[in-house]
Amino acid sequence: MIKRFLLSMAIAMTVLCQSFSQSVVKGRVVDAENGEALPFATVFINNTTFGDITDQNGVFEINIPFGNHELVISYLGYQTFTFPFNTTSLREFYEFRILPEPIELEESAVSEKRDRQWYRNLSIFKEKFLGKSVNADKCKIKNPEVLILDSETKPGFLIARAKDILEIENPNLGYLIRYVLMGFEYEIESGKVSFAGYPYFIGENIPPRKMPRIQKNRERAYKGSITHFMRSIFQETTENDGFELFASDKMKDKSNPETGKILGTELIQKTEDNKVFLTYDKPFYVVYKNEKEEPNYRNLDAREGRAMLNLTGLATATGGYEEILPQSSMIQMLGKAVQIFENGSYFHPLDIYLEGYMAWEKIADLMPFEYGMND
Repeated sequence: MIKRFLLSMAIAMTVLCQSFSQSVVKGRVVDAENGEALPFATVFINNTTFGDITDQNGVFEINIPFGNHELVISYLGYQTFTFPFNTTSLREFYEFRILPEPIELEESAVSEKRDRQWYRNLSIFKEKFLGKSVNADKCKIKNPEVLILDSETKPGFLIARAKDILEIENPNLGYLIRYVLMGFEYEIESGKVSFAGYPYFIGENIPPRKMPRIQKNRERAYKGSITHFMRSIFQETTENDGFELFASDKMKDKSNPETGKILGTELIQKTEDNKVFLTYDKPFYVVYKNEKEEPNYRNLDAREGRAMLNLTGLATATGGYEEILPQSSMIQMLGKAVQIFENGSYFHPLDIYLEGYMAWEKIADLMPFEYGMND
């Protein structure tokens, strides 16, 4: 299910112009079978703060920056609808016809359970979906009752779906995240987790006295993230932004870790029309020197990542494994090429495999794509 969802995301990672010139998308949402208007549907641009709720006539209007976007429509009892578009070819008005969600009797029976196992599964879901960072500790799923948590259908796995939009309160970053969960799967034995969905960020009313702390938290969540790294790759500013890269197949000489260092420009190829593609076909390590690991991450069994830092010389420089270390991750390409966009998004998501710190950070540390683009 997650793979099918991701294959529909050809323009899912929104490209936002730095100029932030405004355009507008207007439309109406109706039932595909009878043409009736659907009031109070949630309509938004994927992974941004740009969105609206349809009125009594199913009409919405969203101001957006120029560029490529993906519109998402979510309505209880209906299939999630997505529409990729570019502002240069916008129509004056759209009519979107969305289909009712078919009811599966087996899934309906699972969704009614609220026994002890359901609550145990909910605890696991929160940890694997929100994460275990400082921000995750403060996050709250406001409507967990919409979750369908199934640990019976597929032995050894926890599978989750949602009957409605998940509402996630993230006070550390000052957002309410409305998340359209398309699929979640956790393999218990291996610890591997994968999920996919569409987040919509709604800024909360923050008192002026609290805003400096919120801004600091947002900056910390963004810096060192996969979005920050991909944006620096696009702009060819990896070293200036605090990233050091190491090729896994060159990390042989412990006495001279510099032999394993690579440049961000070695990872990419550019086309004549200035499109940027990540094409490096071997695993490589990313160390973000400007921030240290969080305590909750240091408590994990991170021996492989710390052994890698030892090879780079960064671990020994700080005093060994018990010291606080820079954030370290491993990135591996699973496809031949991944396109990187100016705002740090990339396509196809399934073609990038993350390990280490970037994989550890989850929904609680997610920032909207437009963050920092108008600086």
